[in-house]
Amino acid sequence: MQVRERACASAFLCANESCYDHKVVGKRVTKGVIFVLSMGDIQAPRLAATVILIDAHNSHSFRVLLIKRPLNLRVLPGYWVFPGGRVEGEDELCSASASEAIVQAAIRETREEIGVALEKQELVWFGRRVTPDVFKLRFDTHFFIARFPANAKICLAAQEVEEMVWCTPVEAYQNAEKGIWLVAPPTRDALRTLASYKSADDLFHGGVMQEQVENRDEILHFVNSLQTQRDT
Repeated sequence: MQVRERACASAFLCANESCYDHKVVGKRVTKGVIFVLSMGDIQAPRLAATVILIDAHNSHSFRVLLIKRPLNLRVLPGYWVFPGGRVEGEDELCSASASEAIVQAAIRETREEIGVALEKQELVWFGRRVTPDVFKLRFDTHFFIARFPANAKICLAAQEVEEMVWCTPVEAYQNAEKGIWLVAPPTRDALRTLASYKSADDLFHGGVMQEQVENRDEILHFVNSLQTQRDT
């Protein structure tokens, strides 16, 4: 029996269709006003999307899929992430709004990186993170959760994915906290929230990431880890 779940991607589109300037990807719009950064060399964040695939293998727990980025990539090499990426021109071309383009990017990136095809109605909006302005390359990333489709087969894109793993959010979060895995703050935030839910049904009925809080110590630690990785 299918459980009625909360706001899917369609609801996200309706709620956010006036929140972005469709013609200018990379400039955020808050309450109808384009957010323009005043400091010269700080970049406006680019729109992006990421998908957290959920495998509810029993009624008491669930697993999430994470992928490891190859070391030769420019952005977050060697980091564990959820499938996803920035909004591209092709996403805009087939979309009537920037919000719809975000959903299209989520679907496209999941298909390109791991070979799993999702439909718009399968995505549930989970949260949003904007890269702090101390970074030159910034993203305005929307997180979605989706149940792993029955009978879907995973096919990893070798250029974008070094390896993948299914694990519980608790296991993934602990690996991040212990330094076993390289995990960026937005992914860590998502894992922390996911770990607070006991079942997939509970997650899909009310799961949402906590409001973003800028933690300067965490940012400094992340910057230092990137620098250390670059120097090795």
